[in-house]
Amino acid sequence: MTPLRVAVLEDDKEFLTELVRSLRTIPTISVLVYEQTSYAFIRKVRETQPEILLLDIHLNGESTTGINVAELFELPVMFFSSERKNFLDSIDALKISNKFPVEELGKTFDAKKLAEIFKMFIPRVREYQKNQRVKVKPIGDDEMFITPSEVSFILAENGNHKIYFINHK
Repeated sequence: MTPLRVAVLEDDKEFLTELVRSLRTIPTISVLVYEQTSYAFIRKVRETQPEILLLDIHLNGESTTGINVAELFELPVMFFSSERKNFLDSIDALKISNKFPVEELGKTFDAKKLAEIFKMFIPRVREYQKNQRVKVKPIGDDEMFITPSEVSFILAENGNHKIYFINHK
């Protein structure tokens, strides 16, 4: 199974280094991006298109929070913060919206605990991915959204682009 692509936003350089080191020990994870500022993080996430975001909630010296970043991208997210109790209402609102999987943990953890959390989180991410809708525009037709379950087979594939055959009755 292909490792899930992860992007990490953490303002504390030492913690970020340790977190990335721990993540790289998990075979089901591939760390694409790790940044200390939301501006650099957002730019790189747009370029690399990860599948999971790991976000510090409170970013020192920034008006943007990890909550704001999660809402911007609407990707599966794992929040971590020593101040998460101050953001519980916002985290709960994201969980209740059910737009994407949301998990949270404190900043004091070890590599083994992180691997265990990901072991439980990854199936939720994979299920979320299966149910995502994709916008397509057939030649001479209007745009439409499809889910992978509607796809009969892939007709052609070129790099990151796939042409799907859909069996509409």
